[in-house]
Amino acid sequence: MASRYVVVSREAIEGFLQSKHFERSVQATEVVYVFRHRRDPRVVVKVYTSLRVGARTVRGCGEDAIRVATVFDDGQRSFGVGKFPKILRTGSEQLILDRIYSRIREAYLRGSDFIRMNSHEY
Repeated sequence: MASRYVVVSREAIEGFLQSKHFERSVQATEVVYVFRHRRDPRVVVKVYTSLRVGARTVRGCGEDAIRVATVFDDGQRSFGVGKFPKILRTGSEQLILDRIYSRIREAYLRGSDFIRMNSHEY
């Protein structure tokens, strides 16, 4: 039996990310949550929520995906450090939040690896 698309509420996603100490920002019209790495604040985990400014839920089935990325951003240059599989909105709201958390952990670990491998360069 295939899992079906689940609508995730704005309150669920934003409440979850805020509880993990992510900071809310907006890029274009999308709500993006950011968390700066504790060892180097230039390394940032970003969660692209699929939430549009003013919308009550994420976009509909097939319109977009929740994504997590790790980036380096020192204010002068910015580039990707880690890109991860999109987060499917299937199963239940709790399963989706669990998958977001799993990707966040992967992204943070990727940031740790990047810092360790490049600490001599900056």
